Amino acid sequence: EKVFGWITVVGFWGTFLAYLLVWGEFAYLAFGSVLPFSAIQFSLFFFVITAVIIIKGGRTIEWIDVVMLIGAAFLFGTLFVKGYAHVTEFIASPASFEGYILPYGSLMFAFWGAGIIPEIVNQMRESPKKIIQLLVAGKALVAVLGFLFALFIVGITGAETSREAFAGLESIVGRTSVLLGAIIGMITITLAYNNLGWVSRNILMYDVKIKKIAATASVVVPPLLLMLAGLVNFVLVISIIGAIFLASQGFMIFQLYRRSHTIKENTQPSLTKKPVPTWLLTTASIVFSLGILVEVSFVVYEFATGRL
Repeated sequence: EKVFGWITVVGFWGTFLAYLLVWGEFAYLAFGSVLPFSAIQFSLFFFVITAVIIIKGGRTIEWIDVVMLIGAAFLFGTLFVKGYAHVTEFIASPASFEGYILPYGSLMFAFWGAGIIPEIVNQMRESPKKIIQLLVAGKALVAVLGFLFALFIVGITGAETSREAFAGLESIVGRTSVLLGAIIGMITITLAYNNLGWVSRNILMYDVKIKKIAATASVVVPPLLLMLAGLVNFVLVISIIGAIFLASQGFMIFQLYRRSHTIKENTQPSLTKKPVPTWLLTTASIVFSLGILVEVSFVVYEFATGRL
């Protein structure tokens, strides 16, 4: 349990680092023309804000999530209206599979979300049968929206696509829409960072059994140290975290699942009607193992050749 807790938190460190970096880029995109700060300096400012929130134990305000959803819908509508012609041209262009392996870690990073499941289960104790439905619907929504968003961003900006996705859109959708997207991104990341920070601290306090001050420091400090050490490539960060640490977390989840079904006195209700077949768990483990090997090899190659 302690090992699983630490693997989860270490994975969160990478997530926090990615959030720090991309928040800084969003802030620079939105305010860099009027404030004399670099993206890294904006990231440091964000770190101070989120550190205070996590230390105080704050939680997300639900109505802010609703506002962000409305803003994101407006932004996506703008992309669709103004970028449709560019996207159709992109779809009609010849396909290129160069670097097709690289997104594996990034996709794992985007789709995983296992760390928040305990919180979902805790909030839905009265409706346990709906948990699986919620998880499936959530992942399906992420898949559809993620695909459409990526399609429109790459379709509009092509080879000029930036890491935070919005910088190359200004000439197509206008400065106002880009500013809106950057601000929505900043607030969304703040909310996600806050929630994950709260969950991470609780994991260390209740699963790993360390004191509150040490747990808070273990959540807040490492991402800052990693950024100050020079790990500032957003794509590299999410690729490594997704392919290695999240896959390792997957292994641990499989082992905990198997163990829970071998303990006779286990009284915890199962979220599934039937046990997950052993062959499926084994297949997933093999896929994760291959993913780790391929992703590490690919990232090392890209880094050695100066492409990352």
